[in-house]
Amino acid sequence: MGITSQPKEGKCPYHSRARQRQAEETRRRILAAAVSLFECRGYAATTLEAIAEIAEVSPKTIAAVFGSKRVLLAEVINPDAFSIRVQQLIEELRATPDPSWQLSLVTQITRQVYEPLVSELELPGWRSS
Repeated sequence: MGITSQPKEGKCPYHSRARQRQAEETRRRILAAAVSLFECRGYAATTLEAIAEIAEVSPKTIAAVFGSKRVLLAEVINPDAFSIRVQQLIEELRATPDPSWQLSLVTQITRQVYEPLVSELELPGWRSS
């Protein structure tokens, strides 16, 4: 007679508020480290290992939470935080195969994002058209 460890039907799933808070804090630390390094070093020069070191997690944890550096960058950028107009331009950018039009769209997106920040970024030469 052996004891089996089969799950019982109707068994409640495990939920831990403490574990959920810990996971959210880990995610927040990873995002903060990524933002810092992307701003300082740029995307290409930033490694998952460097982000992991600053966030005090393993690179495998970053891979488990985000999947890749590209997905992590998308989370940092968070297009949902942009205006509806910028979101529309981003969608159009994703849909167009024409490199000339892509460049035009990137220019429009950049202008839409940075124009409201002219005074905060101290861009005295920036002119609105």
